[in-house]
This record gives sequence, C-alpha cells and structure tokens, in this order.
Amino acid sequence: MPILQEQTLRLEHCPNLKTFITKPVSSSLMGSKEPNEMNPEEGSHAFMQPLFNEELSSMDVEETQYNEHGARIGCRLTNLQAMSWFQNLSFLEVEGSGNTKHLLSFSTAKAMVYLKHLHILECKCLEEVLVSKELGEGRPNFFPQLECLFLKDLPILKRFYEGSNIEFPCLKKLQLKNCPKLKTFITKSVSSCLTGNKEPNEMNAKEGSNAVMQPLFNEEIGFPSLERLRIALLDDLKIIWENQVAADSFCNLKSIFVKSCKNLRNIFSALVARFLLQLEELRIVNCGVEELVAGEGGAEGIARFVFPQVTILHLISLPRLKWFYPGVHSSKWPKLK
Repeated sequence: MPILQEQTLRLEHCPNLKTFITKPVSSSLMGSKEPNEMNPEEGSHAFMQPLFNEELSSMDVEETQYNEHGARIGCRLTNLQAMSWFQNLSFLEVEGSGNTKHLLSFSTAKAMVYLKHLHILECKCLEEVLVSKELGEGRPNFFPQLECLFLKDLPILKRFYEGSNIEFPCLKKLQLKNCPKLKTFITKSVSSCLTGNKEPNEMNAKEGSNAVMQPLFNEEIGFPSLERLRIALLDDLKIIWENQVAADSFCNLKSIFVKSCKNLRNIFSALVARFLLQLEELRIVNCGVEELVAGEGGAEGIARFVFPQVTILHLISLPRLKWFYPGVHSSKWPKLK
C-alpha cells in the first residue's frame, strides 16, 4: 500500500490498534499450517505484528506521534521494520504507552537518519529506549541529525541503552525529567568494562562500589554540540560527570539546570568544570549536593577554575551544600553580576 508525500502521521486515542495493515494470518504467519497446528511460540508471534510492516511502502512521513491511550501502539515499536521510508521521519513523540519495555529496535533507530526531535513521555514500563541485545560491536551510527531529546515521566527507565562508544553529533537540547531509576545514560557492560574477565562474585568491594557509582555521562557517550541540559527528579542519580569524558563533549554547554535530585552529590567533576568555557547559566535548585565541583584525589597545589561567560548563577534550597570545591582553589567569574 503506497502512501506518497505524507508529512504527518498522527495516531491518538486508538487503544486497540495493533497494526496499520493486517496481513492474512494463514499466509504470512502460519504458512501452510492450520491454526490448530501452530505451537505456542508461533501462536504468540501471530499477535505480535508490527504497527508498520512491508505492506506499507513509499511513505515520506516527517512527523509521527503516539499519544495518550496508545498502549497497544507503543508495545509494537520494538518490532518496527527498518523500511526505507523511516529515513524521512523528523519528529517522533511517544506518550502514554503502558506496556513498552524497549521502544526501538536498533535497525529501526539506524534507519531514522533525519530524526530531529525524539520525545518520550509517560511510558510506565519503559526500561530502555534501544534494544541493547541487537547492537553488536563497533561504533553505533544512529540519530545523526537529532537536535532535541526529551525523556519525561518514565518511572522505571534504567538507561538509554547498554553498550559503548556512541555520539549524538547534532544534539543541542537534552531534558531528563522524573526518571527516578535513571542513574546512567549508557550502561557499560559489567562483564567487559567493570570486571574484565572476572565473574561477578569475584569482584572486590572497591570494584563493586564503582559499579554502583556510574555517572550519568561517561566516556562512552559524546555530546559535542549540546547547549542546554535540563535534569529534574532523578532520585537515584548520584554523579553527573566523572573525570573521563569523550573528546570534545559538553564543550558547547551554555545552560545547565538541575532540580530536585535529592541524592546528587556534586554537579561537576574537576575535569568537566575546567572546559565549560561557553557556560552562561547555572541553576541548581533543591538538590542534595555537598559541593559543586568534586575533589581531585591526590591533587597537589591550588585548583583553578574559570567560568568566563557565566552571567547567571542560582543556588537555591541546597541544605547540604558545604563549599564550591573541597580543596584549596581559586575561581573566576568575570561576567557574573
């Protein structure tokens, strides 16, 4: 079924919609078998048709929304086939999908080469955005044009995906709000990155502690164009940055707003604080931070920090805040008024 030059596809308030075009069960799912000859596994697949299949072709869609009451729609997104028409999708919003654990397959995400906005809201069962088990090795290449990523009200979201070495070259705005289980954006494989060849029960206390204390952003993820970062209501978040970050990441950050992260210990690692030369606005509200910049273990001499472009600094309702930096240091804020 060809659909030509369609710019917007909106599916809303369709709780029983499972697939856009239904293929005959006898020919496409059972082959030559009769219904009573299907085994339980085949029977389950019969009801797992993707929302969009190969019957729908030549689709030049630019905007797709899956809004509230679309639980049936959302739970099919993992099975989306990477058809050529996905490359023209520029806006995807998923809201209120009640049964989705994994939003997109890797092949589907890879096909979305022109996607600029990805908004995911109120998906009560979502654990990760990409299906990690499909990624394989090598540097993933998806969302090369993504400019805005918005994750909100995702109560059991654990991560964006599990893997390594990913970059969002065009992302300018990142907002993470009310994702209480989110500790790290990308989870590194425990077996390969934390324990080496060790089994989990062979980890010593220090290694186990580091596994728990993974930062929100680590060296496996790159944001070279990011300008605005909004973080709110991430209850399990303890560290945003560590002293290892991807090259050229976060160097264009202009605005940082962190609110209501009760277990957050600090805002910056010392390394990150030193290259935020474009930062103009820093707002920290109602968080559990004890320091703005984490101390450098074993560092000697005076630590120096310069924020040449900052004009707004708001530190509000921070009952545990003790100091800017725990050691001897100097800081300069030439434009702060």
